[in-house]
This record gives sequence, C-alpha cells and structure tokens, in this order.
Amino acid sequence: TAPPPRIKTAAATQSTPALNSNIIYDIASLFENFDNTPVTMQTPTLSDLTAMPSWITFNGTHLNISTTAIRTAELLVIAVGYDDLTTSQTFNVSITNTSPTVQTPMSQTNIYENVTSSFSKDCGPVFNEVDPNQLLTYTVTN
Repeated sequence: TAPPPRIKTAAATQSTPALNSNIIYDIASLFENFDNTPVTMQTPTLSDLTAMPSWITFNGTHLNISTTAIRTAELLVIAVGYDDLTTSQTFNVSITNTSPTVQTPMSQTNIYENVTSSFSKDCGPVFNEVDPNQLLTYTVTN
C-alpha cells in the first residue's frame, strides 16, 4: 500500500494590505505523492469544515481570493493520494486595510481672524495610499 501524500511545502499565510486585489495561491503544489506525482485536491473548506466564503474560489489546483472588504479566514486544504489516503494543512487568509501615509508634508497656510480668506491645497501628492482603488477623503479642522 502506498503512503498518503506528503507535505512538499508548508502552507503560508496569504495576506494583502490592499483591498480590491486578488491573491492566486497554488495549493496543489503544497503536496506530492511518494513518487513525486501530482495529488488530487479536495475542495478546500474553512478549518471548521464549513464551506468557503464566496470571496474565495477554487479551480482544482488554485485558490483565487478576491474581496473588497477586510476579512480573515482559516482554510483547510486536503490532498488525496493513492488509495484515497489524505494529508491536510491549514493556513490563514488575511485581507487588511492600511492607513494612508504622508508622502510630502503640506506647507503651512495662515488664516487670520476677522479677515475673509480663501485658499486651496492640492492634497493629492501629500498622502500615499497602498491600495490604488481606495478613495481618500480630506477634512479641514481648526
């Protein structure tokens, strides 16, 4: 009897700091049979054996993780080898959001009391956002 598939590569946490981006993860490459032949992958589930959320899809070898929201999930992947013997791994998926950073500090503008003033500032080059699809809004306070 052949042994179950073996872990070829430990599953790594998959994360991205940008919303609206895709992660494509080749989970079939994490396992191999004793004779180095490819394994068959069962449809991954959450680690509690419930179905994957709709923002994660599976095509037989690759996971496609696509979302527009901050999310996390622990996934269970199972490789099936000869004689239907199995080996499994779990890993985390994390979609996070990061705060914009100051790229170029804004110069000071003086506004004097009891004097009507008007000014404009181009805030575009001031801040840097990792996610190109993230809309930045600005507020001026006193």
